[in-house]
Amino acid sequence: MSRAGEIPLEPPLVRAPSTVPAREDRSYLGYVAAALAFALAGGFALATWMPLAAAGAVPGIERTPRLVQAHGWLQLQGWAGLFVAGMAIRVVPRFVGRRPVPSRATVPLLGLLTTPLVVRLGVLPWVDGGAARAAALATGWTTAAGCAGVGSILAVTLWRGRRGSEAWRLFVAAGAGWWLAWAPLAAWWGWRAADGGGLAPAAFDDGLAWAVMLGPIGNFILGVQSRAVPVFFGRRPPGTRALAGPWLLVNAGAGAFVLAMALEGTAGARAAGAAHPGTLPPPDVRVARSADGGRTFGPGVIVARGVCPCCRTALAVVGRTVYVAWRHVFPGEVRDIVVARSDDAGESFSAPVRVHADGWAIAGCPHAGPALAADPAGGLHVAWYTGRPDAAGLYAAWSADGGRSFGPPAPLVTGEWVAISRVRLAPAGPGTAWAAWEDRGGEARVVRIARLERGRPASAVLAGAGTAPGLAAAGGIWAVAWGTQEGGVRVRLGGATGPSGAGSP
Repeated sequence: MSRAGEIPLEPPLVRAPSTVPAREDRSYLGYVAAALAFALAGGFALATWMPLAAAGAVPGIERTPRLVQAHGWLQLQGWAGLFVAGMAIRVVPRFVGRRPVPSRATVPLLGLLTTPLVVRLGVLPWVDGGAARAAALATGWTTAAGCAGVGSILAVTLWRGRRGSEAWRLFVAAGAGWWLAWAPLAAWWGWRAADGGGLAPAAFDDGLAWAVMLGPIGNFILGVQSRAVPVFFGRRPPGTRALAGPWLLVNAGAGAFVLAMALEGTAGARAAGAAHPGTLPPPDVRVARSADGGRTFGPGVIVARGVCPCCRTALAVVGRTVYVAWRHVFPGEVRDIVVARSDDAGESFSAPVRVHADGWAIAGCPHAGPALAADPAGGLHVAWYTGRPDAAGLYAAWSADGGRSFGPPAPLVTGEWVAISRVRLAPAGPGTAWAAWEDRGGEARVVRIARLERGRPASAVLAGAGTAPGLAAAGGIWAVAWGTQEGGVRVRLGGATGPSGAGSP
């Protein structure tokens, strides 16, 4: 005897001409196997490799931004996407009384869906220039073709299948529509990544990931569970009215992230705010002045917007001239060093000047800001780190006109692989400055000191083993301090004769 709300289950004793015989189609197992392969061999392996590379324990730190994007899509498009696509193609025909989708359609479709994932993992993170742009476009267009195929199969199956008003149809229909929408979004991603040298802008990539998670994947998960789970417990599936609210919220959230992709900035963050409250506008560089020794400060002056949030800014003051340097975020997630100048003690600033077009594209903050040293004659030294794959290292440049233009950069540390390093500057006189930096080009971390003459290092010497140098100079005397591997601090002093005349640590 059944209770209220339960469904009496009886064996199927009657066959009707409209009954579709159950035929097991095993092509979905290929989708499941591919999903597991990309999760284990790709996503999980990269999740282990990337933190080690970012810490400098294994090679690949300069590839980390691309590996981060590859990892995200191997997990989302590979693991979750392939699994959902395979199971949706298997169960939706059964839900609506249609015959299984034939393998002559599902097997080539699986090839279209896996090809861009192979390119993402095996090609795109490891190439540069034209090859990276070609790989990005290939990834976008093959993904678009595969998503269009999945969406078309599901949409046709729903249209030709048995009609009904069950609530699960809301999610499955929306999911099919989102698979079709994923196609142009994937092609758009390929264009943006190609424009960024193989790396899509972080905000754009993040918006697409959330849209896919909620739209094509989330709708099908909710649709299948709303139909299947009640049956497992002998309950009636929920009605359309009960699931209309969750359906609206899921799809409105996915749509908000697509809008965020289009706006890609502060307005985009606000558009997605309802679905992702943690989204913040791009950070600014601001300068505030104090006329009473730091007791109070006036309102902040915005020097620039859209800057790298974690790379420290640098400040140099000579009289009423104020220089500010930071790592700016250019289109395509390119993060290069720029300098702005104020001639009125920080009340207003010039447009930023790019010190050198490194073209380092990284979808994340490297935590390595620039260093500045200025002299009263208008000379300005800048030093910085870049992780561009073919020119990674620490560099210094000189401006003879107060930061309005810069000469070619001079290398302090270069090599096939140079981990993210920090550098400090201190003025030494007209056209000269002291520089102290981490040299991480070898197995051990060491600190070196050099005198810069118009941006060119002269007679660099080893200060000692350690990291994170600090530098100060006054009255012809300089002092450098750094942390040791044992957790202590060492200090070295020097005079106008240069590092070779320095005292003992």
